[in-house]
Amino acid sequence: MDRTNDAVADMLREFAELLAISGGPPFKVRAYEKAMRAVQGYPTDIGGMNEKALDTIPNVGSHIAHKIVEFLDTGSVTELVDLRSRVPAGLRTLLTVPGLGPRRAHQVYEELGITSLEQLLDALSEHRLRDLRGWGERSEDNLAQSIREAHAAGDRIQIGLALGLAEQVLDRLRALPQTLRACYAGSLRRMRDTIGDIDLLVASHDPETIMAALVGLPLVHRVLVHGPAKTSIVTTTGVQVDLRVVQPEVWGAAQMYFTGSKSHNIKIRQMAVRAGLKLSEYGLFDVETDKLIVAETEQEVYARLPQRVALGRERLGRGLTLAEKVLINHLRSASEDIERGRTYNDFDPDRVAMQDATAQMALLQFMTAGLPQVAVPSTVHCDHLILAKEGAQTDLSFALDTNSEVYAFLKSVSSKYGIGFWKPGSGIIHQVVL
Repeated sequence: MDRTNDAVADMLREFAELLAISGGPPFKVRAYEKAMRAVQGYPTDIGGMNEKALDTIPNVGSHIAHKIVEFLDTGSVTELVDLRSRVPAGLRTLLTVPGLGPRRAHQVYEELGITSLEQLLDALSEHRLRDLRGWGERSEDNLAQSIREAHAAGDRIQIGLALGLAEQVLDRLRALPQTLRACYAGSLRRMRDTIGDIDLLVASHDPETIMAALVGLPLVHRVLVHGPAKTSIVTTTGVQVDLRVVQPEVWGAAQMYFTGSKSHNIKIRQMAVRAGLKLSEYGLFDVETDKLIVAETEQEVYARLPQRVALGRERLGRGLTLAEKVLINHLRSASEDIERGRTYNDFDPDRVAMQDATAQMALLQFMTAGLPQVAVPSTVHCDHLILAKEGAQTDLSFALDTNSEVYAFLKSVSSKYGIGFWKPGSGIIHQVVL
């Protein structure tokens, strides 16, 4: 399906959800849902269609066709913008909760005044949903169970749900006089679209009090680990929360370490080792003397890590081009000779982007390495084998037919080794990836 169709389908889906969550007429909600599915499954690009042509698509109709044309022309729909303004921002995040749905989200809003994830989680832990019309104890338990099962099955939760839960816990911990600093870490602090476990970090001289406060919260379903350095709990909605308490003097180093990601931590530790330093969650140390250099803030720790660009200028005896700065910063070893046209060098890339034409050989070679998955974020982009001759749709169809085996191979290998796959028609990447 074309990306224009995707964008229009997303717009119609949002219309349906906002209408449902704001108590709109059920027939109108169903109309947008049917139109969304029709556009989603339409075999050709609707980007160039006028209202009359759109009206011929089953379940679209003239009213919705008018809104699609407005969206295609302006990138927005006036009525949708107005609808967004009338729905509380926190209420929209309830749509990310597995097993709730827009109609029941509207119900808890109308009958309990719930407009945020924090309030919904409180209502679940206090068993207030079971008293609502049409719910009962079973429905309440089913909602909590559906969230638990989704998480246990390996599904990552949406950032909106994770952020709401993290802030709810942090608000309770920040209220303690023993808490000097507190924040979320891990993939939540990196603002990933989806989150696994929620990582929290607190600076305090009294870790026992902090940990006792966590396990005593009403949202705690089960305690997995309870200690002075780390405590792990599972909430009533099935989400695992890991809390670490550190001394205030090492806050910056701990914040850097527990924010991750794993590949980033490995890279900066390697940089430290090459400079005769040692980096951990307790700070940056001199290897020979084991003396602490910095640890209190992230900025101080990053500032003391070796500066590859300065080293490159010193060794080459001149200023560097942008390309040279990028390459020198990614050298595997700072001691390598670097001379244009003479030396061969090893690099540690931040990510790898491959076009379909060259990805075939690269992936065949990678398959012989015996590794379970790629070590850095990697993507395959099927853009190079599409020849521009007749027009987008005709050329894409020809490429899909001619290169079907290549595309099938690339998609299969990408799925097996954790590589992102951009299917034919997703766009081109004729650019530098740093």
